[in-house]
Amino acid sequence: MFDISHFDVGQAETTDWTPTTPLHQRLSGDDCPYFCEETTLPDRGKRLKKVGQRNYKRMHCEKLALADSLEAAGRDDVANLLRNCCSQLFVDRYTKGVRVRGLNECKHPLCPTAQLARARRQYGATVVAVEKLLSTTADMQGLLLTLTVQSCPAHELNYRLGEIIRAFGRLMSFTKVKQAVKAYVRSVEFTRNAITSLWHVHIHACLFVSKAEYFRRSSKIYISQEQWAALWRKALRATYDPVVDIRALNGLVSPLDERGRDALCEVIKYQVKPGSLVYWESGRAYAVGRQVPELYRKPGSDKLEPMLNVPVIAFCDAVKGRRLVATSRNLQGDETLDFTDDPKGEVKAIDLGEFICTEIYQWHTRGRDADFFLVGRTFNDPDQPGKQGGFAMGP
Repeated sequence: MFDISHFDVGQAETTDWTPTTPLHQRLSGDDCPYFCEETTLPDRGKRLKKVGQRNYKRMHCEKLALADSLEAAGRDDVANLLRNCCSQLFVDRYTKGVRVRGLNECKHPLCPTAQLARARRQYGATVVAVEKLLSTTADMQGLLLTLTVQSCPAHELNYRLGEIIRAFGRLMSFTKVKQAVKAYVRSVEFTRNAITSLWHVHIHACLFVSKAEYFRRSSKIYISQEQWAALWRKALRATYDPVVDIRALNGLVSPLDERGRDALCEVIKYQVKPGSLVYWESGRAYAVGRQVPELYRKPGSDKLEPMLNVPVIAFCDAVKGRRLVATSRNLQGDETLDFTDDPKGEVKAIDLGEFICTEIYQWHTRGRDADFFLVGRTFNDPDQPGKQGGFAMGP
């Protein structure tokens, strides 16, 4: 028996419903004691609050705001994916830490929680591959290459994304680049200017080169920043000079240390910042573009028309079927990792100490407020499926 007395389980207020009252009647309906016209939900049990640096309530509210925008634009299929994503969370508590797992992850690039889980999976797979490469190839150095294109309006985002991905493939095929770069990790990132409404698509690439050979004074394979800019312009087939930045990454050497892992995490941590598509007003989340029309093409039309919810639609159309994070062939990772709170790889129970319990939180909404509420606990260790520890209902 584990002692869980130090957990705050909260206290339910006195109400006029009985324990036999169905749960859906307690949580919905005008006669429900939980219903209120105020902006706060009465505390009927323990809320999830923040887990480490992760605010799952905020992420879920942003997700629902994006779903409302997609539904208004007629994208019901994607909207339903976001609404059903991770509405129930499992918080595994250990003596030395916590990890979070979610059900029904939608895996859509628009979803904040799915983006967190995907970044963690990609990070875990990439670290394994990079560590294997650095252990077999001595004296390697990581470089961070940032490649940009001109900003574009929303109706050009789909084309501009395809253009920059194809250009990166051409860049890596150039003879001079192939001689210098032994392996790479490439990630596409999107930012949106709230004033001009223009999208800026750019690539962060982590390149691995031979430290002794590449940086030697008489080296013939060294590529300066000016040369990288010229090569990128050629690969992009541009008539302007794109901005290019190249710099060494601290810690990304043989053997890989904690600074190197942090550098890799920065490269692939997200594709679009949540603030680019969601804003908060009076404590509520709204999708950008819900009131301001922009030019965009309706499905099956070749004519630009003023439309609402364009930023969300444009991003959704652009990333469909696209691989936003990719690696060279000699860097292949493991994609079979599950959802957890830590974006830097799977958190094992051995790292967190002895298992205590798993708290189950369900998303509930009343009026203008909503949150994840504790609905039960299980004492079955998720890392030892055969070990049964029992189940307890939440407050």
